[in-house]
Amino acid sequence: MADELVEEWRKFSLTEAEGPGVTIAADAMEVSRMVGSHCLLGKLWTEKYFNREALKATMLRLWGGVARGITARNIGENLFVFQFRDDFERRRVMTGAPWLFDNSLLLLKEFDGSCPASQVQFSWCCFWVQFYGVPLSYMTKQTGEQVGSVFGKVEEVDVSEDGVGWGTYLRVRICLDILPNRFQEVEW
Repeated sequence: MADELVEEWRKFSLTEAEGPGVTIAADAMEVSRMVGSHCLLGKLWTEKYFNREALKATMLRLWGGVARGITARNIGENLFVFQFRDDFERRRVMTGAPWLFDNSLLLLKEFDGSCPASQVQFSWCCFWVQFYGVPLSYMTKQTGEQVGSVFGKVEEVDVSEDGVGWGTYLRVRICLDILPNRFQEVEW
């Protein structure tokens, strides 16, 4: 039965008169783009069941919620849109990542709504990494970028304006590829 339906669907087509299509003016999406510029798309990296309402309530409580003008919407099986009052609030949450819920990583991605949310790939996550035992003369932005790039894409090195980060450790924000097939198993 399923094979027959697939075969019938392949034969289906519309004539030019039956399916002229619709053209939507570019300005029809202007308000949506403006709102989308202050949004993050989120996905919980888990295969187990989780309470979606609890995730939204927990993240809103952690981030300041209604008092800071943040809202959350469930828009798919495991997709959420977090809308922020302004870009400052969105960046504050993004730079505070990684965020966890129920011992699972909440992946966040900047999202403007220009494509279907289900097609957005969540393949990277950024982490703050602390490098201990670095000699003071090497605690610089340049060292952080060089050492951090061994692990992933360096997004930021936590140093002062002069490029020096003397302290107990050198802190580097690194974006890592989290896709499971990145580290392939070796067969013997």
